[in-house]
Amino acid sequence: VNEFAISKYATFLETMLTDRDENLFRVNVYQQYSQPYMADSRLRSVADDWREVYDIDDSTLAKIIENDDIHVLIDMCGFESGNRHALLAKKVCPIQLNWLGFPLLASAPVNDAVLVDGTICNKEHLENEEYHKVDGCVICYPGGSIGIELSNKNDSPLAENGFVTFGSAFEPSSLEANADLWSKILTHVPNSTLIIGGTGAIEQTMERKLKSLFSDEEI
Repeated sequence: VNEFAISKYATFLETMLTDRDENLFRVNVYQQYSQPYMADSRLRSVADDWREVYDIDDSTLAKIIENDDIHVLIDMCGFESGNRHALLAKKVCPIQLNWLGFPLLASAPVNDAVLVDGTICNKEHLENEEYHKVDGCVICYPGGSIGIELSNKNDSPLAENGFVTFGSAFEPSSLEANADLWSKILTHVPNSTLIIGGTGAIEQTMERKLKSLFSDEEI
């Protein structure tokens, strides 16, 4: 687990560690960051073992993992800073996996596959042997400080605006694969609009590509 994972996926990690069947498997966490996080104490309390390894060289860490008798190593670092690809390239575990590919990136060459679920993958991904689908859904909204205020709680956006507004997360491969479906929906729902949202800036080249995708469908 690196700084990216602990800051972005602490809720997911805590849920997975807390709700696991301890009779079936145990979890060792390898901390690949030096700065303390508020989530650390909660996660440490539900992990079977927790090791700070950010200042340990690859050879020593490989020996620690071997001594811990790890059967499956799940790489939460991806391609972000703090990854240990040089270590993983030595194949320190029988099975090495990426979690969700952050999300839907190809598995790093040092790992065997990416764990995914059906809610974030399209059919194309699921047909690829590099992606391993797990049962159920492992993505959820963990809560937060988002509040929606309506002047009248009985008024829907449709009633106020006079048209239906759809929303889609900005995930390029999924949008490209489903442009035809979205176009049919927008065509058959009069005056409807589609808002494509992301948590960061969208490059102009990608913006032009998206517009091109939908203009080809006369949207």
